[in-house]
Amino acid sequence: MKAKKTTKVSKSGKKTLPDKHEKAFKQAMENLEKAVKDRILNAKDPFNAGIKMAEQLKQMAIRIEVDVQDESMNMTEAGYASKVVVGVGIGVI
Repeated sequence: MKAKKTTKVSKSGKKTLPDKHEKAFKQAMENLEKAVKDRILNAKDPFNAGIKMAEQLKQMAIRIEVDVQDESMNMTEAGYASKVVVGVGIGVI
């Protein structure tokens, strides 16, 4: 039996369709996983290739995290030092 596709219902009670960007991101992640597994299977040294790719993925995740933090600080005009908020947002005394 096939599972039914569900739609999300917002707080206002209106149905929302699945986000096309979310679908594209999920597909890209699946494709990346397939590519990594294929590369590991075909590598002369699968362990070394896997470790190198894992490190590259970690570095990419760190860059994305830093970009998101920077953008959120710009949007709220808050500052961070050692992951502790040292600034305040607009209108907060």
